[in-house]
Amino acid sequence: MSVSDSVSTTQADLEKLVSDLRGLLASKDLDSVPDIKLLRQKLDDGLHNAREAAVRAAQDAARQAKDAA
Repeated sequence: MSVSDSVSTTQADLEKLVSDLRGLLASKDLDSVPDIKLLRQKLDDGLHNAREAAVRAAQDAARQAKDAA
């Protein structure tokens, strides 16, 4: 498995985890929790940051593979 494949797999796993968490946090039963909006925003921000990091890692891996070739 290449580094790029590993990054893609990790990103897919992260996306699944975040999707599951979003499903839990989207429950209307939680709307009464005072900090739920903050938790939802933190989750969205974390996902955005993780996506950017995964893209950078894939780009770095591709660059390193090209340099090695």
